[in-house]
Amino acid sequence: MWQKSGGGRTTHLQSRCRSSSVPLSNDLSHRLQMLTGTLEATSLNLCDADDMLGQYQAHTTDQAEAMAQLRVSLEESIQQLRYQRASQRGQKFHPSSLSSYEFDKPARAQPQCRSTSPLRECHGVTRPKRLQAVHFSNGCTPHTQIQSVYHSLQDLSSDQLRLANDFEQEIERRTRIELDTQQSLRELSDMVRMSGVTDEVPSADLEKYEQQQLEMLQQLKKHGHKQQQTEPQRAVQPKRPIQVCHKAEEQIVKQGQRPMDAEGEVMQLSEVPSADVVMYEQQLQMLQPLKKKEGLCEEHGHKQQQTELRQAAQPSRLIQVNHEAEEQMVKQGQRLIDVEHEVIRLSAYLSKAEEQLANTEKKCEELKMKARAALRQWKTRCLAAEELSGQNARDAEAARSQLGAAAQQAETLRQELALAATWRKTQNEEGQRLEFALQMTFKRAEELDIEMRDLRKSTRKQDLILGHCESKIVCLEAERQKLQDEVTRLELEHRCKNDELAKIIDITKRRAEEAEGKVTFARKETCRLKEEVTKLMIQLEKERQFQEQKETDGQYSTGKMIRQQEEKAQNLINRTLSEKPSLEDTVQALKVVAESKRQVEPCRWLAETKARLQWLCGESRERQHREDQLRCQLHHCRKQLHDITYRMEAERQQTIE
Repeated sequence: MWQKSGGGRTTHLQSRCRSSSVPLSNDLSHRLQMLTGTLEATSLNLCDADDMLGQYQAHTTDQAEAMAQLRVSLEESIQQLRYQRASQRGQKFHPSSLSSYEFDKPARAQPQCRSTSPLRECHGVTRPKRLQAVHFSNGCTPHTQIQSVYHSLQDLSSDQLRLANDFEQEIERRTRIELDTQQSLRELSDMVRMSGVTDEVPSADLEKYEQQQLEMLQQLKKHGHKQQQTEPQRAVQPKRPIQVCHKAEEQIVKQGQRPMDAEGEVMQLSEVPSADVVMYEQQLQMLQPLKKKEGLCEEHGHKQQQTELRQAAQPSRLIQVNHEAEEQMVKQGQRLIDVEHEVIRLSAYLSKAEEQLANTEKKCEELKMKARAALRQWKTRCLAAEELSGQNARDAEAARSQLGAAAQQAETLRQELALAATWRKTQNEEGQRLEFALQMTFKRAEELDIEMRDLRKSTRKQDLILGHCESKIVCLEAERQKLQDEVTRLELEHRCKNDELAKIIDITKRRAEEAEGKVTFARKETCRLKEEVTKLMIQLEKERQFQEQKETDGQYSTGKMIRQQEEKAQNLINRTLSEKPSLEDTVQALKVVAESKRQVEPCRWLAETKARLQWLCGESRERQHREDQLRCQLHHCRKQLHDITYRMEAERQQTIE
């Protein structure tokens, strides 16, 4: 008894240890799997975060390069604007002429127009701010006065040429500056577009870029105000040569008034006593060459005035060109405003991108913090699990000593359980196999029932097709009867035509005999009439023979065709009637064979039934094809009969006419 109770205790302890050790091992394995899964997920998240940081670093480097290029382009544009401002300041301080530093060195070394005046040289000497006026001295001779006037006119023409060249050079310089500004604006727009492609830009670089853009716009606005201020000065510059021309005209008029004053003096002196007349006459003789010279000077002055007026028209053209250039500058300012709006839009977009970057960075930091917290938690859990596993190992070692005695009994029980499990498995497999075989047999029976239903439907369809063929054959027989009736009608019509022709011939013979008895004195005419009648009779006989031959040929051909059609239809009817019992026998045999083979070999029976069904389908198709051919032939025969009747009626009408 004690041994039995001891054996019961050992089995109970063994089962208890097993029940306690199995869930512990399952929990540990589950926890370890969870730990490995979470660690792998955290490692993947960290790798993704590293990739995102690398992409952000690449974006920042690209944006830094783009910002450096933008800075360089902005510095160049600022230098160009400073150069323009300096040139405009130089124009303000020197309104009469352009500044010397605005032109290139070779242009200064080799001027295009040289001074025509021999009295002064303009190269290497600073020009005065105001043009020198032409003055006539009281004590000078008329020859010297004319020379001074001539030289002053030459100086005026040289000044006008120089001013025209200065204007042309200024226009070229401004066009160059405009082209450079346009190019710089294009580069800026391209850089802005390239910067718009990048998604994220640092905030400090964006603020610097916005400040630079604002400074550039302020400078451009200042430049526009300065241009507006310098417009009246530019309008004054072309007026200066016109004023000089007016002064020269006044001097020439004054010079022309001098001989008139001299004539007045001569008239006054003529009233003086005769003692002084000789001296006045000598003075008048001296004044005559002066008058001639003055006339020549007046002509030369008029010519010079015309040339000066032509040259004065050139500054107006230059003013128009300057106005056009100013309009272009205004357009460029508008373009710069558009660029400013685009930059503001891009800055807003970049600020949004920065916010997105900040959010992504925050998310990355949060993920890192969560991953670290999860790692710490799992480490603590792993330590607790290790402690539990150690305690369980100690308990297991203590229980192994108790389980040693019950190991043999457990092994025997295991063997018995294994044998019972194998026997149970074999029984279950046999049951499943039998169930599967039963299901397959039921399925085959259902399929065979379905096929039998299909075969019955097909046999019914074949019966319907046979009935339809019989009805068609009846219709063909009726059509054949109609054709025979038409042939008999045509024969009767032909006989009627022959009777009518015989009557016509008899009437003509009687008329000829009456004409011979009545007309004796005109035999010649009767002979002629006889000849004509004989000719007509011969022609009528020929026509009658030709028509009879035609009708006989047509009747023969139509009769032959109709007979052939009748023979074919009769053969088809006989064939269908002969085949109908054979088909019924085959269907009955198929039914019997199907019922007999359904029980023996269902697969073979299905194959044979499919083959026979295919053969029956082929036979039905051939019969349908034959029926279609017969229909076509009947239609063709009817058409031929219709044509023959139409021709015969037409010929009959021609003969009657």
